[in-house]
Amino acid sequence: MTDAPLGYTYEERKGILQAWGFQCRCALCSAHTSDRDLSDQRRERLLEIHHLLGQASELSGPRVKELIYEALTVIEQEQLHPQLVEYYQQFAKAYLMRNELREAREFLEKADSMWRVYGGDEHENVEEIRGLWKALEDAEWDAEEN
Repeated sequence: MTDAPLGYTYEERKGILQAWGFQCRCALCSAHTSDRDLSDQRRERLLEIHHLLGQASELSGPRVKELIYEALTVIEQEQLHPQLVEYYQQFAKAYLMRNELREAREFLEKADSMWRVYGGDEHENVEEIRGLWKALEDAEWDAEEN
């Protein structure tokens, strides 16, 4: 059986699960249509924020902070706590792009820690995390030199 990834909308989850002959009856999938629609809107917004943060070098510092706060709020509203690992990593990248190194380090530490907890020392994203640590250390070195 396949998993229905966290963060998917109702119709996306339903399509994946129906392919396996499974009809989910969890509280979210059984909720009133208006509640599911609101949830879907928040989940779609979360994906938009992820994309926007991938372009953080084009955004102002305050805008990046607003987007991160909004993402954390949506994750809490939707109870998508396991997705924090991916979002902490995206937040670290966004701050690194903006050369806001203290904030980048804070979120990279959180992402690294969560990846280790959920995936072990050789988790699926270990190479990207190592690359981010290297980029951060290089940026910190450059900042100290200047």
